[in-house]
Amino acid sequence: MGGVNQVLAERSPGKISGDAVFQVPRNSSSWLLDEPCMIMGIDVTHPEKGSSAPSVVAVVATMDGTLGRYCAHMSVSPAGVEVLQSLTRATKALLQSFAQKNGGDMPKRIIIYRDGVADNQFKEVLEKEYPAIMLAFDELGYPEGQYGLAIIVCQKRHNTRLFYNMNGEYTNVCVGLCVGGGSIVSKQFNEFYLNSHLAVLGTSKPCKYTLIYDSIGLRLAEMELLTFWMTHLYCRCTRSVSYATPAYYAHWAAKRGSCLLKAGCRPDELQTLCEQWMNDANGGMYFI
Repeated sequence: MGGVNQVLAERSPGKISGDAVFQVPRNSSSWLLDEPCMIMGIDVTHPEKGSSAPSVVAVVATMDGTLGRYCAHMSVSPAGVEVLQSLTRATKALLQSFAQKNGGDMPKRIIIYRDGVADNQFKEVLEKEYPAIMLAFDELGYPEGQYGLAIIVCQKRHNTRLFYNMNGEYTNVCVGLCVGGGSIVSKQFNEFYLNSHLAVLGTSKPCKYTLIYDSIGLRLAEMELLTFWMTHLYCRCTRSVSYATPAYYAHWAAKRGSCLLKAGCRPDELQTLCEQWMNDANGGMYFI
């Protein structure tokens, strides 16, 4: 994973210590969860070519410290538009739901996995989506200094493949292999390729992750480890998946929203429906 993820604590010979076995949280990734933390995923589903239907925007977010319980917010966007004009309502609704489920506490750290963005759209995301997200915090009276925010872009549409030459035969690399340096990553951003899944057939395709904004202070190794952890929390599979679970859930939520629109649901009803589910204490993760 590009660095030491854990080390054993020092022990005196023959003595059993009650101290923690692994290193202190600040030197791993677990320090991110020492305070309320919300992991978000954003994706857009576009209609078929020639269709007059709008694109569906989905934003999902974790609601507890286990990073296993999610809420989703769905809305519509002009057809074919990838960079979203406004995420304010979705972010605001998810933050309010988080506070409601955590005794009024707002998240101290927010990490966003943004799917479906090309390299040439990074600037647009920072100019349009980032201010819309920040506006949601401002409207809730949550000033910037009280939280940290990171935006990580996930990309599967690339031509990079990782493989291993074993005695002249090429095989897929092992699960968890991470490439975070060298000539195949960006010189401008913190970027890495992570092969987080076991390919059932053919050549495995790593996901590329690019950190385009960070006020938390994430190190590259911490971002790599957290992302690999997140690929193991996908509840529809008993093993790790090909990319981070928040982005995966956002993909399914956008698909569900598209199906609801095709069934006759109006755009305003779509937002109202998911906000009602967020406020329901027993509301399930219907979107997956």
